Amino acid sequence: MALEPTTALAGQGQFVKVEPAAAVFRGVEPGVRHVLTITVNNTSKRGRRVRFVPPRSAAFTLRVDNDVELAPGLEVRAELQFSSDSTVDVHDQLMVLVGRPDGEMEQITVPVTALQPCAQMELDSSLAFGKVVHQTSVTRQLLVRNTGERPGTLNFAGANRFSVHPASGVVEAGKQRLLKVEFSAENLGPA
Repeated sequence: MALEPTTALAGQGQFVKVEPAAAVFRGVEPGVRHVLTITVNNTSKRGRRVRFVPPRSAAFTLRVDNDVELAPGLEVRAELQFSSDSTVDVHDQLMVLVGRPDGEMEQITVPVTALQPCAQMELDSSLAFGKVVHQTSVTRQLLVRNTGERPGTLNFAGANRFSVHPASGVVEAGKQRLLKVEFSAENLGPA
């Protein structure tokens, strides 16, 4: 088994809660099996029949006791596996069908993605300089994180009134780097 997959919050239907709402297998390597558990919990006050429709891609395998009657408050678990002999990104979906003999039905779609190893750069969402006096400069710090599996390259060359120091470099996987961003107020008006 390899790296842990990334998961989103639960998907809430009218009768059940599906966790995770989206399954993302990050850093998949050829020939390595990756596993994720999908849980469906009956949140209604009546029993519900639950059936899983697996992803179409042959790279995904779904292991589950399918088409089960689920009493209120209980859950059923399915094991979703990903394995491929090639290095590719795969996008698919898993369907959860929930119903009763009296016709109450719902369908919940769980997006399923497998991503090859890559850098994943995260920057602070904004950098506020506030009001800056004309003909002066102000410096702020910007934290860059690489939450991916591979080193990531930064290049801020060509910025006009903003300059970044260092303007280029590498952030190793799982590391972070603090940059200085300088704004020169040479012209009047917003920037």
